[in-house]
Amino acid sequence: MNIRRLAAWAVIFSGLLIYVLAFEKPALKIQQPAQRGDYEKLFDLAQSDIESVSLTYSGRSVALGRKNLTWRITDPPGAEALPEQCESMVSAILDTVVLSIVEENPVQLKQYGLDAPKMIIAVNAGKTTTLKLGKKSPSGVSMYGLDVERKRVVLVGTYLSFSAKMFVENIKNLPGK
Repeated sequence: MNIRRLAAWAVIFSGLLIYVLAFEKPALKIQQPAQRGDYEKLFDLAQSDIESVSLTYSGRSVALGRKNLTWRITDPPGAEALPEQCESMVSAILDTVVLSIVEENPVQLKQYGLDAPKMIIAVNAGKTTTLKLGKKSPSGVSMYGLDVERKRVVLVGTYLSFSAKMFVENIKNLPGK
């Protein structure tokens, strides 16, 4: 009788084991999102540290400065943009990260489109930090930039170029339009 009972339990256990192995899915491991804080900011500054920002695009130059804690166009005289537009432009500049360093101490800038940059952005915070933007990378989602003070060619996202272009094109009373 004990052998019959043992055999019955063995059959029941085997059936449950087969069911679990065949039909139950293993629990999914929850993957934590990757941290994106490992990118170097090109302009590693706080907005409060910045004295002025200048943009040059298509032969048109604009300078931004803060007056009463609000960003405004300071040069050329008579040019106008909403404070929100100016704030957004400064934020886009400060949020720019270096996606990768392409070349240190570059000799040939033409291959990156930096011999005649499409855009120049200079941030003055006691000392000036300048970024010259060239052509898009082969992937089209980033572009080459010359970090003038650190003497290196870097890849940055195209968002900065797009934002600066839209900003300059939407300024009222800008000479050269």
